Amino acid sequence: MPDFLTMQTYMADNHGVIWLILAVVFIIIEVSAPGIGGLFSGVAALTLGGLLIGDIIAPENMIQELAYFFGLTIFWAAILWKPLKNIMKPKESAYSDIIGTPVTVVKEDIVKGKTGSVKWSGAVMRAKIVDSSDTEIIKEGEEIWIHDKEGTLFLVDVNKPELSEEK
Repeated sequence: MPDFLTMQTYMADNHGVIWLILAVVFIIIEVSAPGIGGLFSGVAALTLGGLLIGDIIAPENMIQELAYFFGLTIFWAAILWKPLKNIMKPKESAYSDIIGTPVTVVKEDIVKGKTGSVKWSGAVMRAKIVDSSDTEIIKEGEEIWIHDKEGTLFLVDVNKPELSEEK
């Protein structure tokens, strides 16, 4: 078992190892609570630890190390912010083009305020009459139109929706 004083002396003489440990801690924090900047801090700590271990930089005191750390955090945030934002941007749903397509009521009539079923592209999907509709009931077998969706629930009406040309 290593002697505590030996370990303490090692850590005092090897700040790079401390920064590598901090890098792991920051990245774990980012994984457990995304969006708080732990990734940028983690990459900065990893970079600083590597620079210290490789004797590329040799700060004279902890204040200089912290200055390097904050500078590297800003550097990595500037470099990685936009690419990560693009990666994290929600993708357009595979079903985004369904609004304005016809479906057929199946199984039973759809009553306003209650969920029914429609057949869309060969699949039976849950549907509900859109709140803004004047229609109170849609009969089984009737062809209707998808106006919107909420998750896997289609919001439908007997009238075809007016679609904007922006896409």
